[in-house]
Amino acid sequence: MWDHATVLGLFTDQAYNLVLLAEDEARMLGRPAVEPEHVLLALARSGNVQRLLAGRGVTAGQVYGAVAAAGLGDDLVLGRVPRSASTEDALERAVDEAAARGLLGPSSEHVLLGLWGSASVAAVLRQLGLPDAVGLVDGAYPATHAPVGATRAPPMPGPMPPAFERFTSAARRAVQAAERAAVSLRSAYVAPWHFLLGLAEGDGSVAADVLAAHDVTPADLSHRAQIYGASSAVQGTGIFTVEARDVVAQGALEQAYRHGHRWIATTHLLVAALDAADPTMALILGPGPLAERLARDAIAAAAGDESP
Repeated sequence: MWDHATVLGLFTDQAYNLVLLAEDEARMLGRPAVEPEHVLLALARSGNVQRLLAGRGVTAGQVYGAVAAAGLGDDLVLGRVPRSASTEDALERAVDEAAARGLLGPSSEHVLLGLWGSASVAAVLRQLGLPDAVGLVDGAYPATHAPVGATRAPPMPGPMPPAFERFTSAARRAVQAAERAAVSLRSAYVAPWHFLLGLAEGDGSVAADVLAAHDVTPADLSHRAQIYGASSAVQGTGIFTVEARDVVAQGALEQAYRHGHRWIATTHLLVAALDAADPTMALILGPGPLAERLARDAIAAAAGDESP
């Protein structure tokens, strides 16, 4: 029996980060605990399992549709989302599956094998035309053997794609524009202030109109970003800071719930970004109460900002 508190320390970076992403999947589905199917959904978004599924014509959107078929929960879950006992068991099985194939620790494909023992995951995969996860994995990743005496470094945080299904198309584009802005500015990480640049680019979005009404334009933001957000990084990593991750995974969702909305819209994203602890945001917006006025007007405009 593995110790639940230490089992994730054996995972590869890819598997570790996707297991953490499963918390966001559960949260976005309004569920108070991470179940095995939420881990499956995270695996379908990036990495080895995503490629395996794509090779069989299965997308993350299809997995989401199957998992969400039971409907969205009503819970607003903030902070860490606990893993259920069945999920912990599946993660333990992933360690065993990797060990049985001569590996020091599991990557995402071994997590899939661990999940295969879950009835809910097996049902989803069979529904999508995948009746044999073991054959799928072993056909692509044959058994190997770790060098004698080898050790694995602890896993490190890495890029995790947002769970976008509950974002409106405009909000989704704003997050993607923020990521592009971070790369363009050679920012090592995507921070909350990058969301301002992404939102300002959204011609016709409610948040873009709020920003424009206060003369916060893409050109002005870009100029200020060059001054205050300059970075010495060679290139962007695509990794969100903890604060930026909280904006897209919790803060914007909380704003949507406050308005009784099922969808996360640009105004929810704007208020959450302005609320984030980000010293560069204050420099880019300049002195004075501009951030407060933007948040006030975004909240007022949110009532009409929920079209998918």
